[in-house]
Amino acid sequence: MTVRRTQALPAPAVTCLAVILGVLLGGCQVPGGAGERPSAVPVVAIVDGDTIRVDLGGETERVRLLGIDTPELGRGGTADEPCAVEARERLAELIGDQIVLVPDPAQGDRDRYGRLLRYADTPEGVDAGLVLVAEGLADLYWAADDITRWDDYLRAYDEAPAPACAG
Repeated sequence: MTVRRTQALPAPAVTCLAVILGVLLGGCQVPGGAGERPSAVPVVAIVDGDTIRVDLGGETERVRLLGIDTPELGRGGTADEPCAVEARERLAELIGDQIVLVPDPAQGDRDRYGRLLRYADTPEGVDAGLVLVAEGLADLYWAADDITRWDDYLRAYDEAPAPACAG
């Protein structure tokens, strides 16, 4: 699998975006936000290996998993990247219909696309993103190397086998 070094917004832009979103949202608390004890929420859909949709009190929210980057599923007639389907299927297998969204105090609340940024832990405490990395189905999201779980993700990445789907 080829590692893609994904670009992220510069820190000042993320900070400005967080402030703007905070003002626009009027101080709303998002479950799993800072200072709250995360609880399991219903999974609505698995978009791909690093993005899911969840039900937060009747509202569907898109969630981008922190620290990982999975191959892209084909859209608009383009082919799936190698291992994209396998990554999505494995994520679905890991999280089932309930997930615990865990924020990272070192990261913003949302990305530039408005998705919540969270780790996805099973109700039993298994980090789904870490499993995908350890199994070779996810690359590290290198632009976010200041995440709290980075050392665990990097160790898993260094020890991960090449997946059979990679060719």
